[in-house]
Amino acid sequence: FIRKGLKIGIGSIIGAHSVVLQDVEPYTIMVGVPARKVRMRFSDSVTKALLASKWWEYDRPVLQEVIASVMSESQSNSDHQDLLVSRILELLDSRK
Repeated sequence: FIRKGLKIGIGSIIGAHSVVLQDVEPYTIMVGVPARKVRMRFSDSVTKALLASKWWEYDRPVLQEVIASVMSESQSNSDHQDLLVSRILELLDSRK
């Protein structure tokens, strides 16, 4: 349940069966009854960069190409999540 009139930020995750009674910041994970903030998905700097990039305005093929490129550069799945997102943002920025 999400109370009428609330704002759910871009990239937020709301857990199944959660009851959201307050606005949710971008890239926040919320769960429970009532929903509470578990954690942020990314560091503050990456969150700000994601919001500034407006990645959701890019065409899907561009996003798919950039993500595939970054994943092929990645040496392992253990690479730090913030570094992967930062590299994606760099490549998107170069396409403006």
